Amino acid sequence: MFSLSIVSAQDEHCYYLNAIVHLHNDEQITEKVKNVFGSRIEEQKNPIAYYVADSLTFVDIGINLINETEDKALGLDSRAFNSRHAYKRLYYYESILLEPHITNPSRENKPLYVYISKMIGNTIALEITEDEVYPTHHYFISGPSLVIVLLVDEKGDIVKNRFIDVVHRN
Repeated sequence: MFSLSIVSAQDEHCYYLNAIVHLHNDEQITEKVKNVFGSRIEEQKNPIAYYVADSLTFVDIGINLINETEDKALGLDSRAFNSRHAYKRLYYYESILLEPHITNPSRENKPLYVYISKMIGNTIALEITEDEVYPTHHYFISGPSLVIVLLVDEKGDIVKNRFIDVVHRN
């Protein structure tokens, strides 16, 4: 395993690159991915291979927030904790193409897809799913996805996994 932190956080893209590196190196995330998607990745060796989307995609974490107490460290509007749909009403955006693009290896043998949200407050949300195309209205073909919310500091470093939840979107 390796660890990498982008030195200059002047470019917001550094935050997303740090999130991808964190995804590949965090043992807690790796174990959760193995538990949720074990049958799909059983033939892979560590590290788990992912295909990372080339755009920032709105990842709705509203369902995750309703069970949370308001946490000022997240840097979110307190209204985001009011209901399942409050987060989406406050922060929804259309997908944004990343420039420069994230370079991915071939999609072959990449059974899991990662969608990254833009930074909202002090968080970056990731969603890992088996679906190759992230639907606009979040209606997945079937099965689970893994939603990860990372707490990010002002330098773009990942402070911690704020939460990792399995979401069944049928």
